[in-house]
Amino acid sequence: MRPPALPRGSASTAFVRRHAHLESGAGRHRCVGREPHLIADRDVSESSEQRSATRARPPIVPLTGVRAFAALWVVFYHLRPTVERIFPEAHGLHGFLAFGYLGVDLFAFLSGFVIAYNYCDRVDLARPREIGVFLWIRAVRIFPLHWFLLLALLVARLTIPRFGEFGIDVGRWEAGDFIEHALMLHGWGVAQHLAWNVPSWTVSAEWLCYLLFPLMAVLLLRIGDGFVAVAAATATLGVTKVVLDATGFPDFSASLSWGAVRIGGEFVAGCLLWRAFALGTFDSAPWGAIAVAAFGTAGLLTGWPGTAFPIVCCFAVGVLSLAYARGPLAWCLSLRPIVFLGEISYSIYLLHWVVLRIFEYSVGRAVMQLGGRGLALAVMVVVILGGSVLTYFGVERPARRHLRAWVTAPPAR
Repeated sequence: MRPPALPRGSASTAFVRRHAHLESGAGRHRCVGREPHLIADRDVSESSEQRSATRARPPIVPLTGVRAFAALWVVFYHLRPTVERIFPEAHGLHGFLAFGYLGVDLFAFLSGFVIAYNYCDRVDLARPREIGVFLWIRAVRIFPLHWFLLLALLVARLTIPRFGEFGIDVGRWEAGDFIEHALMLHGWGVAQHLAWNVPSWTVSAEWLCYLLFPLMAVLLLRIGDGFVAVAAATATLGVTKVVLDATGFPDFSASLSWGAVRIGGEFVAGCLLWRAFALGTFDSAPWGAIAVAAFGTAGLLTGWPGTAFPIVCCFAVGVLSLAYARGPLAWCLSLRPIVFLGEISYSIYLLHWVVLRIFEYSVGRAVMQLGGRGLALAVMVVVILGGSVLTYFGVERPARRHLRAWVTAPPAR
């Protein structure tokens, strides 16, 4: 059933149109600065109509670019058995790839920061209609590609001989699991095991964060001091660490039973870091150097076991520092090819597992015999990246544009 159409002149319609500008890529290759006066000096009691009419906030380009790194890190984490056999002596690379699962933690910080940046003080989320519009916009962002790839795996399961019947895939294709995935519930602690499109559990956990964000937005706007916001973000990460330690995941590897706590804690921390950014408390800090130091330290820490939490903390600092769009790292992440990979990062992240599973059960063995592991790795990477371009332009963007129009179309006569 379609959600109710909104009147053309309504605040919610303006909200959707503004969001369309934010995701259309307008100005996306420009390394933007920040405009604290739009946030810090705003009277939060102004009407929803006034806020919706405010000029669209420009995207923070380096935060789009860094998504490419997060997605590719996860991809190569799942490819690391092949990489390790091709480069058996590259121990530093092995260690770096072994921490690739933390790419999802970087995504969580980014999501919290960007969602708060775009929505927290721009729209009155206390209004039921605008809450519905916000959730619809987020749903059409994540569900269509998820469903498309879930159906692709179902077709593979039904048509490829012995698909999913050996190795790590045994027991991952039950009908009940499929329903949980289709409803995006499998990352909420209800699933018994990883199944179907395995990495999508983080998208499910993020969907839960979206559902709770309207309440979070009200609380965020009550914070009037940047130091308080940073302290709250630090405390949130600390509590997340304590809970994960107590539940047996000191390395931040929780996925199903406690994965929502992991992703949720980092999402909230990202929102709080946005609040510190918005208040302008730390504008004069050398954020270009801090960004290099944060991500450089995270890279060095991958050389030692047991450093997952410090790496996660570096990501929190790195996301805040990149938001200021200063310095060489921000410049590099604003280059057109990197930004494009960041724009298709959701496709890269969700598609790669589907490609790996289908490749293994179809042509994988033949490619290995033809050209060895090196050729197999190259083919998988090319198919993942090429397929991500196709799903981005063929599924993600058209679905977003068409489904978002459902809440902007004029009422039927």
